[in-house]
Amino acid sequence: MAKEKEKSETKPKYKIALIINEYSKGGDYRPLINEELYRQLDDFQKSTGHPVAVSFTRSKTHIQKAVTSLQREGHNFLIICGGDGTINDVIQHVEEGTLIVPIPGGNANDFARRLNIFHWRDSVQIIKNIVEGNVNIIGIDAGEISFHDKSGAVVSRRFLNNCGVGVTADTVRRVEGRVDKAYLKNGFLSLMLSKAFGLTYYSTILKKNINMSCLGFEMLLCSRVGRYANFAPYKHENDGTIHFIIFKNLSYFKRLMLMMLLSFGERLVSSGFVEYFHGHTSRPEIKDSNSFGLNLRGVKSIWGMLHDKALLHVDGNLVPEFYEIIQSDCKVRILPKFIKTVAPC
Repeated sequence: MAKEKEKSETKPKYKIALIINEYSKGGDYRPLINEELYRQLDDFQKSTGHPVAVSFTRSKTHIQKAVTSLQREGHNFLIICGGDGTINDVIQHVEEGTLIVPIPGGNANDFARRLNIFHWRDSVQIIKNIVEGNVNIIGIDAGEISFHDKSGAVVSRRFLNNCGVGVTADTVRRVEGRVDKAYLKNGFLSLMLSKAFGLTYYSTILKKNINMSCLGFEMLLCSRVGRYANFAPYKHENDGTIHFIIFKNLSYFKRLMLMMLLSFGERLVSSGFVEYFHGHTSRPEIKDSNSFGLNLRGVKSIWGMLHDKALLHVDGNLVPEFYEIIQSDCKVRILPKFIKTVAPC
């Protein structure tokens, strides 16, 4: 009798909240959040004793207020209905160790794909399995890029999938707000119209500075970018590494060849059109002003100077503060196992 009383008074392990981006899928989130989903969540609450708070959001400011309020109230398990951009907006404000499960509602849904979640029914089943203890919970690395804005203030943005400057960010700009999923067309336009900027990096392997002009670079915590697979084929899930791809300044003919490789999912790293580095990150350092700082084991440090205005994206979200500056001191680091989620199955 005493044991039953003690069990009934035990607080639930998780305090759960559902965050819904009303502008997912171009503002039509209703096919994702329908009566059947609400009914299943209601049944879940009754059967497990875990109430689910629901928060609708319409902007980055709304998301910041919602996440801050929910975490202040002790919600340590966030279900996020939206795309990679919505998830990225959320992780800017979450506490380390927060458990996150996505309901895929964007165009690319890279983070959900990494977890083998393709439908809201997958998410509901995973939520049940988590509460019942029938699934493995793992830590997922996050990345963080920091730079100074035009006023000199430090701006930091976290990312879970990828972060890029140049051609990939320009593709994001062309696709942003659209629901036609025209990644191929917009990626082609970005690649053909991209202007090169200067990049200098130092390799401890070659023991020298390498100067080159490039169309952009991408930093990856997963193997894909948007609908393009095999960006970083040697990137294994949650292995503590960051992969760095520099898109060389190519002739228009070679840009066409590069676009064909991307569209057919071929490996970039062996194409000769990119420079490719990877390794474990340690504490980032800024070597001097106007530098791009990365400390990697194997490629100990990489840095460069942006000579022209360039776009920056984090998980498909453009960072406007970056565009406002001409030169940028940047540093990137990994936040090991920053959030928790379900192990892919």
